[in-house]
Amino acid sequence: MAEENKSEAGTKFAAIGLTAETVTNVIKNKKVTASLLEILEFSGVSECPKEKGVLFYALATKLKPAQLGFKGQFAK
Repeated sequence: MAEENKSEAGTKFAAIGLTAETVTNVIKNKKVTASLLEILEFSGVSECPKEKGVLFYALATKLKPAQLGFKGQFAK
């Protein structure tokens, strides 16, 4: 991931209330980064309280492969 894209993703993740440490860890993992960005795009959320952001993060990290096809439904 290009440095500019990492910075942009980090800004988006911070806007949903994730801590700086969590943002750093998410950006290190390309799959989680892509999944979280996809969920934010599906939901149309660019900024939200920490409690809601943590739920988006949980969706990005906890969905099992069989559930990935339904990711858009969860994010609405």
